Amino acid sequence: MGYDVNMFCSVVLSVLANVQPFCDKQLYSTLDASLTKENRFVMEMIYDEYLEEIHALETSQDELVSPVQFAQEQRDKEIQADILFDAFLDSILILQDGVEWNNAIQTVRRRALLSARKAHNPWPNTTWFDVATIGVTSSSVLSALDTFLVQFADDDRDDRFAAKIAKLQGNQEACVNAERRTMERWVIFNKIIEPYETIQTLSYSYPYIEKTNGGIGRTKFILLDGNSDVEQKKSIVRIFELHAAVYEKNILDLISLVKHTRINEGIDLLSNGCGISSKAKNAVLQKTAEIHEINITTIKSIQQLLTEEQLQKLEQEG
Repeated sequence: MGYDVNMFCSVVLSVLANVQPFCDKQLYSTLDASLTKENRFVMEMIYDEYLEEIHALETSQDELVSPVQFAQEQRDKEIQADILFDAFLDSILILQDGVEWNNAIQTVRRRALLSARKAHNPWPNTTWFDVATIGVTSSSVLSALDTFLVQFADDDRDDRFAAKIAKLQGNQEACVNAERRTMERWVIFNKIIEPYETIQTLSYSYPYIEKTNGGIGRTKFILLDGNSDVEQKKSIVRIFELHAAVYEKNILDLISLVKHTRINEGIDLLSNGCGISSKAKNAVLQKTAEIHEINITTIKSIQQLLTEEQLQKLEQEG
């Protein structure tokens, strides 16, 4: 059975939305690039068979099901997809030896499992961030991530769906327990990647940060791009530098609070989960309000320096 591009494309379109984890075209290319020529044909046959098995999971449901049944079906489908994914990787592992091939398989496993987690995560702000996307290439770090995923990905999937189903059933205790276990795993994961985080990459680990920016970065670009007024540019840059220093401190304070609550209470304050910590939640809201006020004050300070034409440009492009 040869590699049929048309079959591949049709299958990819049908499975990407619903079946996770999945070795898609991009991940297959990662593997293909590390294959020797003599192993490529065998790889194609194994992959074709894998695609057929994945496609078989995509059976439409004619009958109406309850939200709980739908979540259970999603869970069962992900379990089956994970079994097929593991079997696929096991099958190709023996194709050839070498560090490059093992690293390619490791990369595919990491990206596929992290993508699956992102697709079905009731705690969207409790992320497992792939540090390889910001240029971290340390083999020890990537191996540690791979070991973590092999050990904990199945448990994490079970708790993600357990929380979804528990919320639908109104089972607060089961949902809280699933959230607590999820935060315990996050703590382990965070210890692996935390040394490689910077203030510039924190938004990957904490997507909530993007909501606090207030469009400051976009405003800075609009006002400085093509601006020929040297003195005005200096004044604008000074205001942005002051904002960056104050904003960074507040963001770090916010993250410190979130980490403390995840570690000590098993709760994600940034997601609409199950655990409740009113005092900490209020502290997050207060800190977010402070950051919002910093953004507003910064914009107002800058507006006082602008001409009427610049104000109109900012309003039109901001």
